[in-house]
Amino acid sequence: MTQVGLPSVVIDYLEASNRHDVEGYARTFSNDGRIEEDSLGRELVGTKEIIDYFKTYFIGTNTHTDIIEYTVIDEVVDMRVWFKGDFVGKKIIGLYKFFLNNGRIEKLKCDLE
Repeated sequence: MTQVGLPSVVIDYLEASNRHDVEGYARTFSNDGRIEEDSLGRELVGTKEIIDYFKTYFIGTNTHTDIIEYTVIDEVVDMRVWFKGDFVGKKIIGLYKFFLNNGRIEKLKCDLE
């Protein structure tokens, strides 16, 4: 078990998210990637569902994500973030858990604190 710096795919994910770059965001996921979104109570599977989610909940609310803290253990990144945007409250803490495989996101577990 090794703890390292933030993997480049997670950096790419955050940068694409903050630029509202749909293609860049989608590229960070594996072909069969999925998002387990606890605050929605459902799982999004495959590129189309992931892109629809991103357009609705990030681009549609002009959301910007800032890292609060993170830990990396092997291929898993746990992260707390600030979501800031045009939604009720304007700012909320989110929780990410990235499961990586071959330099891409295989699964992203999301929730709100």
